[in-house]
Amino acid sequence: MPPRWYTGTRAACSLCDKSPTKNAIEEHLQTHGGDQERVLIVLQGSRRKDCFKYVAALPGVTGRALQDYVTRWVDCGCGHMVVSDLKKIATVADFRGSSSLSYDMGSTTDVTVSRVGTIRTAASDEAFITLARTKPKAYKCDACDSKQATLYCAHCQREKDEDNCESGGFFCSEECHSENGSHRLKPVQDMADRQTSPRFCVCGYF
Repeated sequence: MPPRWYTGTRAACSLCDKSPTKNAIEEHLQTHGGDQERVLIVLQGSRRKDCFKYVAALPGVTGRALQDYVTRWVDCGCGHMVVSDLKKIATVADFRGSSSLSYDMGSTTDVTVSRVGTIRTAASDEAFITLARTKPKAYKCDACDSKQATLYCAHCQREKDEDNCESGGFFCSEECHSENGSHRLKPVQDMADRQTSPRFCVCGYF
């Protein structure tokens, strides 16, 4: 199993700075409220169950759009085959129970997609809003080994050990990274969706 970039037992709420346990996150999300009713959906790795994401979807969104959204969470960019019945659902409002999506029939990543109820959120035209996800781990800077890393370099990580996503590539500043070259840096927080995906570290998904 790929290394753990996430805490697994805690969720990071996207609406505030709290990190409830996985068992308490649904109740916590309901406390935020709002004027718009949406369908609350959970995406979770079928085998890597500590990779999860809570999403609020507009009721009129099609099943095809939901399938495409789930696919993007695990898509490594290689054009692998996707197998799922989600596209057969007319709209998210009609979705009941659970379904699944399998990505890549070689190094397969399976996702369980479940409707867990409805939720009220702030009004938005976005089809899907991420409400919470697995809380990502924090790492120290590779260079100074003292400050918390805020930047990530996929090139540096692959050069050190392409089979271990935790082997390197974390930096607290551009200055600490400068000795490693001028590769593109990404904010660690912007990578949360990838870090907590069940596809992370599989087939070049960094």
